[in-house]
Amino acid sequence: VGAGVGLGSVVVQRFVKVDLLGGLAMFGVFTMLLSAGFSLWFQDERMVQLKGTILGVSIASLIMGDALFNRGRYFGARVARYVPGGNVDHQRLGLGIALLGLTMAGLNVAATQLLSKDGWLFYTTFVDTPLACVLGLLVFRFSQIRS
Repeated sequence: VGAGVGLGSVVVQRFVKVDLLGGLAMFGVFTMLLSAGFSLWFQDERMVQLKGTILGVSIASLIMGDALFNRGRYFGARVARYVPGGNVDHQRLGLGIALLGLTMAGLNVAATQLLSKDGWLFYTTFVDTPLACVLGLLVFRFSQIRS
C-alpha cells in the first residue's frame, strides 16, 4: 500500500504545482518500493522478520557514507530542514541517523533471534517505534550546534 501511494504521489506531482516530493520524499518512495519488492521476493516468515535489519543496515550504510565522505551534505542537509531549532551540523546529524539506523537494525535482529514470533511482533508493534522516536530526539540534540 505504501509503495502504491508513493508511486501515486509521483504521478500526481506531474499535475500539481505544490511540491509534494521535496526533501527526502523521493528517497522515501524508493525505500518503500525496495521494502515492497523485498516482501514480494522473499515470502518467508524469517525473512519478513529480518527485512527491517537488512534494509536498515543498507540505508544506514548509505547515510553513514554521506556523513563520512560528503560531510552530510546530501542526507544530513535534507533532514536538517525538519529539525527543531534549525542550527544543526549536517555531518553530525547524518552520523547520528546512521548510528540510530544501525542500532535499530541490531535490536531487530536481536529480537528476531531471542524472542518468539509473538514476542517479536510485540516488540516491532509497541516497542520499536517509540524507542526510535526517543533515540531520534537524542540524535537531534547531538546534531545541534552549540553557541
